Amino acid sequence: MAKVTGIFRYPVKGLSSNPMERVDLSPEASVPCDRLYALALANTEFDPENPQFLRKIHFLMLMRDEQLALLDTEFIEDGHRLIIRKAGVQLLNASLLSREGREEVAVFFENFMGAKLKGRPRVVTAEGHMFADVSKQNLSMINLDSVRDLESKTGLSIDPNRFRGNLIVEGLGAWKEFDLVGQSIEIGEVTFAVTKRIDRCAATNVNLETAERDMNIPLQIRKNYGHIDCGVYVDVIKGGTLTVGDTIQAL
Repeated sequence: MAKVTGIFRYPVKGLSSNPMERVDLSPEASVPCDRLYALALANTEFDPENPQFLRKIHFLMLMRDEQLALLDTEFIEDGHRLIIRKAGVQLLNASLLSREGREEVAVFFENFMGAKLKGRPRVVTAEGHMFADVSKQNLSMINLDSVRDLESKTGLSIDPNRFRGNLIVEGLGAWKEFDLVGQSIEIGEVTFAVTKRIDRCAATNVNLETAERDMNIPLQIRKNYGHIDCGVYVDVIKGGTLTVGDTIQAL
């Protein structure tokens, strides 16, 4: 039986995930607060009054800035507080709703990234905007069966969270998520349209515990399957509550 085994959001683009047991989803939107904030590079132009899609190269991101994986972050929705820890030690607790809090976060990352950055980054956000890798709001769904199949072919032990999915599912069968593209599925109370396969980048090469680039995931996928895709994008077409353990039905 295909089911959801994990729900995650990434409140700040490039930083660690926050696991969730349940979430209320609305049509044409992602998980609330997912990629709501980003750390824009000093030379990035972003207008919160007229937010436009920007490629991830304009922000701090794991694909280039692997040391971000050393930080464990917690997002508290009440007050939009960002708590940053490293090796279990709390380094920062600041509200992203206040100018002072956003400046604290900017100074922290300026110091943390060191000479790698040219100028202080900025915490950016805009109402209704999502700093995703695609230009529309959706969720990404990762199939554990596919990850396990890749593990069996490579001998690697792969943390599925390397793929930074909103939904982790299992029971579909390896790579069967690709067969769902163009179809609708129902999970709990929510109906999704499965829209597109996700091609993977070098961010997946980063070990989320050590921040080392210890694998070449896109290369391994290409060598074994002839593509670099893992996971699919899904759009919410009927909202409702989604809970870990909910089963998946094709419509």
